[in-house]
Amino acid sequence: MLSSRVNLESYAKKLCECSMRFEAWENKTLVGLVAVYFNDGSIGFVSNVSVLSDYSNRGIAKSLLEQCLQKARDLRVSRIELEVQTDNALAKSLYLTLGFTEFQQNSTQQLMRLNLKGSQ
Repeated sequence: MLSSRVNLESYAKKLCECSMRFEAWENKTLVGLVAVYFNDGSIGFVSNVSVLSDYSNRGIAKSLLEQCLQKARDLRVSRIELEVQTDNALAKSLYLTLGFTEFQQNSTQQLMRLNLKGSQ
């Protein structure tokens, strides 16, 4: 649970003040979202990837992540990291397809990273 790892109030403040959001809309409904923040300009952390269940398997998450990664490259970010639940095979497969690699794991979470340096 997130609240066991971070102070939710300060985390929410950091996301509001520092995150970039990539959104997919249908009419007036937000159907997909990727949020990323940059700690010091060189490392980004994807904090949210979500798509409404009625819109899954349409490539929305992949498209939003690709937009996010392009923005990170434009900003000359050297690395992007994210966490995924170890049992979320679909999400892990997507991240691997985009070039992320697994580098740290505990019983419930897998940390993944994508090095962007040199991939401009």
